[in-house]
Amino acid sequence: MLFKNIKDQDFIRVYNCLLDNKSEYFLNQNEYYIYALLFVNRMMDGSIKVNIDLLNQMMPNKFTSKENLNKRKILETLQSLISKKVIKLENENDITSIKYYTLLELTVNDFLLMNNGLIDEKENESTNQVNQYKNFTKIPYHKFYDLDIRDFYIYSLTAKWKHGFKCSYETWKNILNLNDNKYAMKVINDAVDRGVIYKNIGDYIAEKRQDINTYYIHEISDDLKTIQSKKNEKIIPLPVSDDVAESDIEPEQEEDEEYYHETISAFKNPTRDPNQFPEVEHYLRYLIAKERKKKGISNTLDEKLIRAAEKRIKDLGGEENNIKVKINIKQAKIELAKMKSQLEEDEHKQQEINRIEMIKNAEGLFVTRDGKDIELKDIDDLLLTDSILMVKKDYRGNRFIDVVDEIPVRNIIEGIEDRTQSSNLPDDKKHIMLENLKEIIRKNRKEFIVEFDDYRRKYIKFINQTRKYDEEWIGDIFMAFGENNIENISLSSRIRKENNKKQNVVIPKNDQDGIDIVTLFQ
Repeated sequence: MLFKNIKDQDFIRVYNCLLDNKSEYFLNQNEYYIYALLFVNRMMDGSIKVNIDLLNQMMPNKFTSKENLNKRKILETLQSLISKKVIKLENENDITSIKYYTLLELTVNDFLLMNNGLIDEKENESTNQVNQYKNFTKIPYHKFYDLDIRDFYIYSLTAKWKHGFKCSYETWKNILNLNDNKYAMKVINDAVDRGVIYKNIGDYIAEKRQDINTYYIHEISDDLKTIQSKKNEKIIPLPVSDDVAESDIEPEQEEDEEYYHETISAFKNPTRDPNQFPEVEHYLRYLIAKERKKKGISNTLDEKLIRAAEKRIKDLGGEENNIKVKINIKQAKIELAKMKSQLEEDEHKQQEINRIEMIKNAEGLFVTRDGKDIELKDIDDLLLTDSILMVKKDYRGNRFIDVVDEIPVRNIIEGIEDRTQSSNLPDDKKHIMLENLKEIIRKNRKEFIVEFDDYRRKYIKFINQTRKYDEEWIGDIFMAFGENNIENISLSSRIRKENNKKQNVVIPKNDQDGIDIVTLFQ
């Protein structure tokens, strides 16, 4: 599309469910960008005729600067959109086997999306509602071309809400798939600073808690601005204690000033109100400041908060002598432990996400060796003791997600499934099969396990061609049933099949010598 042909009234139809993180059709940042790219390239009849090479060239912003990796990410993202039924593949190609140059005919699944999956295409056509689109937000074409991938996503998430998007940094973190709340705050406030979206700062509500911020895609009128937003415009300085110079307050702390101001004020009790006491939340912030100081990452405001808190605790008689202080600090410690646990969980999730992306984007093969993930540039470096890392789809929480599958090379070669199984395959045969495995991976990285398993069965048959079915074979698989009960399940399978033949029982063709469980058909 030529930029000069874009009109102000041209828009991308973004169905509400696509940006609803509780919907099964919710799109992440990359999926949403490809959806928009496809939409702006629709033809008059609503169809989209493209291939991966063309999409790669048409992207205003790339996922990665590496050409082949970007194409791979486009393909994977398109596969995900088709899997979620957001986009329909109209031609007969199998999306998992297409080439980058294969022509694809696609359409947006309007009928499904406009009703969040509650109505199908045939039902919609029968009620003559084919062109009566509903439940969508209009996103101007020019926003797609003007903004980068993340900014476009943030803008669209906000545009969905006519009266403003009320959203905490925790929610932003989850939607944008970021590391932590602090980084989410940095990303969103940067978008606000650059005018991508506009922020109305939450006012303080009951129990001295601050309401969450509300975001808009347009400037906020004065009558809608909160007290905190108006205060922020006036740049009210933070009160400074006698022993801390005003110049000590660092510029990067401005976003946290309200947080510190409210907490320090609660401890210092400037109004001398006899009924005002610090709450659990204030003690929690005090403990967090101490943790930061312990790690050597505290700032001037942390130090100030700690001094104010410890002075008030002392004035109240200390933790040992004041039961209210003792209870609040105890509860604050419980809350802090929960926060640490959540942070560890979030960090683990992020590490897993990073690991998945690393494996997906790798040009070589990723393996685990000596407890570390390494990328093999040359497949000849693959060892028998390695575990191959692959990304697979796993059904969790009513949707498919990417997970890392670690497959020991030894298990692939020996045909075993877990630690309860073992084989009698000698080392020299293992190394022969390892070389064949490398060759198969070179030719077919995605489906190498299926292809190698077929080779392994044939090879085992070949090296045992002079042995009888009721003898132990090289490469047989043994399974432990308890400590002292080990059974040759390959031998049992062969004997069972031979006995069935004698009884004229038909055996399924796909059941070959190995560890398959035989199903009898009379």
